[in-house]
Amino acid sequence: STKKLKSDLPEICGYNDEDDSDAENSDSSEHQRQMIAEAFADDDVMEDFRKEKAEILAASKPKDIDLTLPGWGEWGGGGLVPSKKKRKRFTIKAPPEEKPRKDLNKGHLIVNADKDSKLREHQVSNLPSLFNSVSDFEASIRAPIGDTFQPRTAFLKMVAPKVVTKLGHTIEPMDKTALLNQNKQVVEELLIHKS
Repeated sequence: STKKLKSDLPEICGYNDEDDSDAENSDSSEHQRQMIAEAFADDDVMEDFRKEKAEILAASKPKDIDLTLPGWGEWGGGGLVPSKKKRKRFTIKAPPEEKPRKDLNKGHLIVNADKDSKLREHQVSNLPSLFNSVSDFEASIRAPIGDTFQPRTAFLKMVAPKVVTKLGHTIEPMDKTALLNQNKQVVEELLIHKS
């Protein structure tokens, strides 16, 4: 009861299909097609893809969980098979699929529907306050920060701490005036951006 995928095999063609006016070109393109067909004769890529998709579909379907333990409530011994009644009693039925997969009837693709929670933690939903447009923010993210991508001096400037203290030196706590000054600057920046 496996479904046959409705994807077509690619048409094997040569590089010089437009220049088939001469007999020499047609012979060379025919020869090239034969060479490509011979090179990929053993590779059944479409069949491999179908098998891989069938495995993914089978793995994504919910399965019943069998919790039967042989010997519990029955006689023990080698070759013991639990009764059907016991199997039925201790089997947890899998819930039905909530909604069908997006790639169920699409034979040429596999859609990965698993959400990566680790990746979601690093995604940004709102534009950071330092940037005026989405394109500016994306351009800043696109540039790599690591020391293998930039000169050593530029990398050290980027990762240098904003506050440097000596070992054993006490750091005085912020007072209210410094906090109020920072809040005034933030409010002024917001007013400037709105107008």
